[in-house]
Amino acid sequence: MLDENPKFGLKAPDTDKPNTIWFNISVLDIKETFSKAINAGRTEVQSVTEMPDYGVPNATFSDAFGYLWMAASNTQRSES
Repeated sequence: MLDENPKFGLKAPDTDKPNTIWFNISVLDIKETFSKAINAGRTEVQSVTEMPDYGVPNATFSDAFGYLWMAASNTQRSES
């Protein structure tokens, strides 16, 4: 992602229009990442949710431009 640069035809998203992409990111600590995002002013879409069928907890938030970010953390561990 880059800042707007009209000289090269790169325009920032309009906050009043929906966006057609979203970001799916893997993080080490979903609770910490989600907390930092919300504390930084992002909007909660889905709180940290355990997803046992998929083996990963995830959470979703949106940024100031309306982009959705789904963060997931792989917590599966092999048992000894």
